[in-house]
Amino acid sequence: MTARGKTTHTRFLERSLREHGLEVVCLREPGGTEVGEALRRVVLDPAHESLSDEAELLIYEAARAQIVAEVIRPALDRSAVVLCDRFFDSTIAYQVFGRGLDRDFVERRINSPRAAFVPDRTLLMVCGGARRGLGRVASRRRADRLELAGPISTSVWARGSPPSPSRSRSACASSIRAAHVRSPRL
Repeated sequence: MTARGKTTHTRFLERSLREHGLEVVCLREPGGTEVGEALRRVVLDPAHESLSDEAELLIYEAARAQIVAEVIRPALDRSAVVLCDRFFDSTIAYQVFGRGLDRDFVERRINSPRAAFVPDRTLLMVCGGARRGLGRVASRRRADRLELAGPISTSVWARGSPPSPSRSRSACASSIRAAHVRSPRL
């Protein structure tokens, strides 16, 4: 989901938490580390349109393992609040309902012993108008590989019933956006 105000709302939350005296670490996924940003470039590069859905999933999981080890765990060890733009809920939305991968296959990757890391809270933002947002992004810059694939509809899922998996090369679950919050102080 692109250009719907999600980052703006995450920044509002970050500012509010900081005003309450908390250390806040804001991250994006994939990304947030040197390795994660390199993996992000692979996923987003339109030159990699032949990237298989399974390989894409494993790239996301590699980036997640890196950000957890390098940034999230150390931040939590010092009692910081971590706001992560997308995490494993987004993987289920994008890879299962967007890419049509088998849910058990995806969950096994997410729940592997090294990867299992669950946020204390997940904030779900439901926004409409995904096509309009994608249009705005396309007019500002060159679209990336996921934006070129276009949106999928998750309006049924947002109301509580998951859509049927699709084999389309969709960008993402257009109505789903999660910011993950984890802190021992919340």
